[in-house]
Amino acid sequence: MDIPEHLVDPTIDYYAALELPPNATVRDVNKARKVLSLRYHPDRPKTGDEERFKLVQRAHEILSDPVLRSHYDNMRHEFLHGITKQTLGGFVFDSLKMFQEKLHILIPPAVWNEFEIGVKFVYETWEAIKTGEREQVETVCHKFGAFQLNKRLENEDTPPQ
Repeated sequence: MDIPEHLVDPTIDYYAALELPPNATVRDVNKARKVLSLRYHPDRPKTGDEERFKLVQRAHEILSDPVLRSHYDNMRHEFLHGITKQTLGGFVFDSLKMFQEKLHILIPPAVWNEFEIGVKFVYETWEAIKTGEREQVETVCHKFGAFQLNKRLENEDTPPQ
């Protein structure tokens, strides 16, 4: 079955709309729809919310249908994974750039080009920097084939001249 993309929106958390975890059963989905539909029905004077009511109905429509739910789960996973990798990628790039400029670390192409290696290098380097010990940073650099050209960490005191 080919599902048109406009039927399922991966940017919306339909599970949260029904106040359910992703492993909820169809029975849980039906029960949540019933309770929340009553709560948010537009005719309710105190709790009525037309937009929320529509969202609950849409979430029920998708999560109660096994085919639509599976399609939604796959699209949602791809969407969230893409955002996470994109955000993390920006952080990794900025960190690598900062390591080069501030700590004068010569970083090999493998660290720049391979996302997973870059993430590991950035994590381990930040952990080493937190210790404040130059040897820790040098050990991480050596492990990844990077070289620290300036032997002084930014937070170390400048030796007397």
